[in-house]
Amino acid sequence: RHVAIEVALKDRNGDRLWSTSLEGEAFRQADLVREAAGRLGAALVCDLDRSVRDHELAHEVRALYLEGCARLADATSERDDKAIGALRQVVERAPKFGPGWAHLALAEFMAVPTTPIRERSNLVWTSGRHTEMALRLDPSLPEPFYIKAFGRRSYPGLMADALPVVEDGLRRNPDNALLIGARAEILANFGMVREA
Repeated sequence: RHVAIEVALKDRNGDRLWSTSLEGEAFRQADLVREAAGRLGAALVCDLDRSVRDHELAHEVRALYLEGCARLADATSERDDKAIGALRQVVERAPKFGPGWAHLALAEFMAVPTTPIRERSNLVWTSGRHTEMALRLDPSLPEPFYIKAFGRRSYPGLMADALPVVEDGLRRNPDNALLIGARAEILANFGMVREA
């Protein structure tokens, strides 16, 4: 037996902003529901943050932004060119929208490990440039703190330097799941499981 799950997010006028459709074998239904819920949750968090930061976006730009955010919820170790593409369109159409730049930088940063070696330095540079743009537009955005903290991961001994960066981000964004998870990961790496 085959199952399909479709989830949609509509604006106050009833127009569809974002949707996802997942299909699979019936024995995977619980996994599909969790995946759909994760994507929906990510889209809702981004839209709520956009609203709190008082950013108005055209319907199509808002839909692209939510698509990019939802795709980041699936963040595995694989590059997601669809998330990067959606978020690039967001910043092209709304260049003063800091969260768009921050999520684009995060999508690029997360893609680095699975990008072909000859292309990595360019992607790291681009992600860094987009991180700086996000910070210029809004220094409180959480994603740049994550990128700055974990961009040092490849250098032994610098993981300890990541903790103050994440904690600074948490002072500005105390409920941010990305930074809370980052703090827990850093503390666990140092054997400080209780503090994590």
